[in-house]
Amino acid sequence: MRIKDITKEVKLEEAILMSMMASSNFLAKLRNSINQEYFTSSYGQEVCEWLFDYYDDHKKAPGQTLIKIFESKKDRFGREDANVIERLIHRMGELYDSE
Repeated sequence: MRIKDITKEVKLEEAILMSMMASSNFLAKLRNSINQEYFTSSYGQEVCEWLFDYYDDHKKAPGQTLIKIFESKKDRFGREDANVIERLIHRMGELYDSE
């Protein structure tokens, strides 16, 4: 797989995760349709698990609450994965701020 293909795949995964964070409807539809192992990155799999766990408990998307979830778990990651997850979550927060 070429670097350009990998970049497209990562951007697609991040777009899916961001939609899952923001939309309860989208998250509900994906909850029983996809497996977190479909994400190619370890951080994508982890964030997907958090989203599913949150949805299972609250029946809605976490939105900005994902920041608190990340903060409570970030010590489990290497610096690179933690930075990638943090950037993803903050981009999501910026979308909330712009609405």
